[in-house]
Amino acid sequence: MTSGGAIHIRVRPTDNIYARSTIYTESSQFTPIYITQLHSATKDLLLSTLILTSYRKLMAAVAFDYGFALPNGSKIIHGEGVMVKDAYPPELNIPGQLQVFSPGGKADSQTPCFCGPHGIFSFDVNLRMPRHVHMSPKASGHGNRYIVEKILVMNGVALAELSGEIYVVPPNTMVLIGPGVPHTWTACPPGLDLQDLGISGDEKIVSDGKFIAVFEYEQPTGFFPTAQINVLKEESEYVNCDDLHGIQIPAFTLEQLKEDAWFVWGRGVRKLNR
Repeated sequence: MTSGGAIHIRVRPTDNIYARSTIYTESSQFTPIYITQLHSATKDLLLSTLILTSYRKLMAAVAFDYGFALPNGSKIIHGEGVMVKDAYPPELNIPGQLQVFSPGGKADSQTPCFCGPHGIFSFDVNLRMPRHVHMSPKASGHGNRYIVEKILVMNGVALAELSGEIYVVPPNTMVLIGPGVPHTWTACPPGLDLQDLGISGDEKIVSDGKFIAVFEYEQPTGFFPTAQINVLKEESEYVNCDDLHGIQIPAFTLEQLKEDAWFVWGRGVRKLNR
């Protein structure tokens, strides 16, 4: 889909008039659609129908309400805030399901296009990250700007501090950390049972003291440690902190988390005592 809303379709026919052809859209949101070529008139009708169907699917993907926003400008996508769809057409009888956390920066103006480092970070309870923010040079002019970091919690239960608030983050959750939001991460200590706490419904999730994060930055960036917890807007507001041990995320007990933390699930967060 281009910025003007046009859809580009590529058709790869075979030499056999009765063989299948595949329609590929330029958006990774879409599963290839298969048709059987009969004769040119029928093929044209089917192609027109499939183009319309692809357009409707594209509009549905763009219109889907992905996740929810926090007051600090971050966004969390989990559960019913994730678009779930079959990976292949039902008639192929090939199992597979996609979980789509974002339609991408071109389809969603609130989601940046990511072109910074991308990798995996394994956490346990001994890895308590110092609080920090991320900046990159401005596209024009002098100085730096704050950028977005994307974290996908693949498995395990994570603890994230975002602007001074602690969040318990379940597996299969994406967190888009807003620009200028001081943040830090560690693994949730073992034994926190989200089902027993009334958080995860029918899904049994118990923390085991570790999780794997997939990270990606909006732009190439560095690590800017800080003791600040307020959202930073301008580079001039940033105050460096050299005492990295003093700004590590605390080692929480289960009781402290039950008392103070926000629990992420579905389209919202809540505290147990509220």
